[in-house]
Amino acid sequence: MYGTRRFAYMPVPKTTGSAQGETVLSTSATCCFFINANAGDKMDLAKDFYQFCHTENSLRVFNAYTGMCRPFNYTLTDEQYEGLTYFSKYIYDMYKGENPAKVIYDIGLCNTRLSDVTYFRDRWEWNANVGSVPYDNPFKAFASDSSLTVESYFNGLFKYHSENWSRFGL
Repeated sequence: MYGTRRFAYMPVPKTTGSAQGETVLSTSATCCFFINANAGDKMDLAKDFYQFCHTENSLRVFNAYTGMCRPFNYTLTDEQYEGLTYFSKYIYDMYKGENPAKVIYDIGLCNTRLSDVTYFRDRWEWNANVGSVPYDNPFKAFASDSSLTVESYFNGLFKYHSENWSRFGL
């Protein structure tokens, strides 16, 4: 289906030079599981299902079929790993490989995000003001403006976020 294309994340360089050789992955990926308090005689069944979803085998099967890693300790079998796409292997190795990424869940920003959903919309972290031109996607920005430089885009990121984050007290 994918031919010879190899999909993966493109790492963004660290701006300070700290933690060289260490991959840091910032994510807000979280999930919730609710059991209705009025479940009555189905309450135990719902709890059993929740427990079943988090057995090592269920986590493996979920990962093998979806390509998404869960934040629990489990390991795919060799057969399951070999059945993954290139991208899914890349993600699995990032989380569970020999040199896994340091995963940071930015849950601390949840209340801040909820307080201003306009600011924290899709791709908010790439918003930049370069001169008087606003951008929200570096790939489109560089494709549409051949005079744009990496330095000016990073300076635009700094400018945009410095001006906006001060209103959050950060």
